[in-house]
Amino acid sequence: MPAEITEALADLKKAREEQGVQAEMAKFAADFDRDVLPALKAEYGDDVPASVIESVKEQLKEAAYSKPEYQKTPFKVIYKGDDAFRNLVAPKKKRG
Repeated sequence: MPAEITEALADLKKAREEQGVQAEMAKFAADFDRDVLPALKAEYGDDVPASVIESVKEQLKEAAYSKPEYQKTPFKVIYKGDDAFRNLVAPKKKRG
């Protein structure tokens, strides 16, 4: 095969892989917003800081895509079952 065709095929393969990754990350973001964010707010309140939400999102993404035991586990189940996601926000102090 000519080098130009080989290079074009390699570029096409790379573009498809990148599209697949982007599609998976978009699906993760949608699933997070639909399933995990409500659970997070139920646990820590509606005023949970955006920095905590982003931290949970990144930690959850890392766990979901790097740990083989989480390969087919729903993101909400990972969030609920992983102790790393507990005590992320200090409880509000009662004034008295």
